[in-house]
Amino acid sequence: MPPPELMDHIAAFSDQYKYLLIFLATIFQGPVVMMVSGFMLHLGLVDFFTVCIVLILGDLTADVVWYIVGRSFAAPLIRNYGYLFSITPELFERTEGLFQKYHAKILIISKLTMGLGAAIVVLLAAGATRVPFRIYILINSICEIPFMLLLFGIGYFFGYLYNYVAGGLKIAFLLLIAIAIFMLLRGLAKFIWQKALKT
Repeated sequence: MPPPELMDHIAAFSDQYKYLLIFLATIFQGPVVMMVSGFMLHLGLVDFFTVCIVLILGDLTADVVWYIVGRSFAAPLIRNYGYLFSITPELFERTEGLFQKYHAKILIISKLTMGLGAAIVVLLAAGATRVPFRIYILINSICEIPFMLLLFGIGYFFGYLYNYVAGGLKIAFLLLIAIAIFMLLRGLAKFIWQKALKT
């Protein structure tokens, strides 16, 4: 177990740079960090307006990065490393084709459903098909607010339930809730995608 002095330094560092850490974490795993941040607000660890701005900027930064990667390196990236993200060349080609006609619709659906199962391929396809950047960032920015507030609110709400769970069951409760939310949102996202792609 780390010495108490080290733990104190880590705690002090985390508190001093918490918003920077939240920003960086959001770039890599936005939905999870948004829910965790709502939980942190319930515990009084973050300021509402500050953390909301940080979450939005972090998630949009990730969107911009994937757009640039898609615009510059999509084809070789998918061909050589797509399997790491469960992206096949066939899936990418199909998404590219749909983007030619429905890029605005696809971007909106992807953002509002957290892109579950298709987030990276959608963002890469946006860059690869040269969707105008101003349209890309405008749609993502507008959709970002309800997207963030929904996940943030889920985390905040479950903070109340957490207080009523017995001490020894708190971790199990959090794990079960996280799995249940993920499965629910994934099922909802899949249903919306199927409906949207048929129209």
